[in-house]
Amino acid sequence: MQRLCVFIAVFAAYAALFADSADFEKIFRERAKSCATVKYIFEAEEIRREITVSGTVATKDGIILLPSSAVPYYWRPSNLKDFRVFFDGGDSDGYRADFLGVDDQWSAYFIKLRDGLPEGLRPVTDFKETGLFVGKDLWGAALAPDLDSAPLLYRSYVAVSGMSEKDEAVCARPVAGTGLPVFDSAGNFAGWGQNAAVDAYTFYFRNGDSGPIELCDDLVTRVLVPAENFRKILERVPSRPEGDKIGWLGIADFQAVKRDAAKFLGIEKIGAVAVGRVFDGSPADKAGIRRGDIIVSFDGKDLPRLKSDANTLASFIFKMEGMKPGQKHRLGVLRGDKTVSVEFEAAAYPLEFRESRYAYFKRLGFSVREFVIDDALARKMQKPAMDAPVVQFVKPNSPASSAQPNGLGQSEIIREINSVPVKSYSQAVEILSKINSDESAKDLVILSEDYKETKLLRIKLD
Repeated sequence: MQRLCVFIAVFAAYAALFADSADFEKIFRERAKSCATVKYIFEAEEIRREITVSGTVATKDGIILLPSSAVPYYWRPSNLKDFRVFFDGGDSDGYRADFLGVDDQWSAYFIKLRDGLPEGLRPVTDFKETGLFVGKDLWGAALAPDLDSAPLLYRSYVAVSGMSEKDEAVCARPVAGTGLPVFDSAGNFAGWGQNAAVDAYTFYFRNGDSGPIELCDDLVTRVLVPAENFRKILERVPSRPEGDKIGWLGIADFQAVKRDAAKFLGIEKIGAVAVGRVFDGSPADKAGIRRGDIIVSFDGKDLPRLKSDANTLASFIFKMEGMKPGQKHRLGVLRGDKTVSVEFEAAAYPLEFRESRYAYFKRLGFSVREFVIDDALARKMQKPAMDAPVVQFVKPNSPASSAQPNGLGQSEIIREINSVPVKSYSQAVEILSKINSDESAKDLVILSEDYKETKLLRIKLD
């Protein structure tokens, strides 16, 4: 009798497990319809390659969200071609989509299916939302492009929540593909997977030495943005492929004030950011912000002191990227032992790489682009912008790479071409285009400037 009772109990347990598994598979298959593989072509100068990423189906009219890792920030929209969407059970040729642009604050990319949502895809916003808390069991899918985008199940639980200004959560193990949704056991939408999972290890050599290494699986992630914030991102569809202009304060080389220093200053309970440089003519400059100022509040609210200095700094940057040109804001600035209130009006962010024009001269073996804000940052310049050509690409084994005495280099500013002073990007393109198409031209002389010195280079043409 005892054995019979044990048998019945075991049978009941297995039956319940089987029923749960059957129910879960149904939930899994339905939620997997919110997962898509996205392929596109990156094309620039001598480069052409296919990129494969994952994205979350977000709306009924066919908008799909991609994570920041899907498109490097320095790639121009004009270099992105032929977006196609694939999913389990869909057309093997894919479904055409258009690139809508990027939202800087959330580092999210938007594409939209041209002919609406095909049968077999379902927006994740169809499902009920749930919150994230430590210990919550979660699951998600990763897509296998080599298996016709078949969804692969991943499970984990929340190890820590409330990270950063984005309120991100981190799971103990990979829980979904990068850029794909995550759900709870009932199938409620819990969060959106961010960038790839990185695991840190210590590598031990046979001779007794050791060192840290990091292994990255770019297919899956442990980091999630809550479903609540996913909806906020959907409200920020950009109006142009380059992304909408964000506001600009005009400071650089800023860093979070470390805890020991914050304690010495009596501000250990709040976040603080020290200003390293102020651009001439910027909103910060006009408002009287100086090098060495310590920013402790934004629009009347103390900056949060997060668990790491990196997260404290990221929180401040997140606030800056949320500004719009023309908006007025107020900073609390610590100077000495006094905190002063500083008001400023955000300007439009200076020209960025993805907005810049460029031209490639195949015969010469290099391309030039417009000067962008990153050039000013890298050169520690006080002015954020100038009209000048910057070398973008140098083809290996080309005339430009073989220029005497030491080759033309990427990121160099061109100051003269054949003894003619270059006063603008457009002028440089005009001169170089004529030389590039002139078969009788046998060489050219370029005066360029790198980060350390000015160089005079002679480029011999075939």
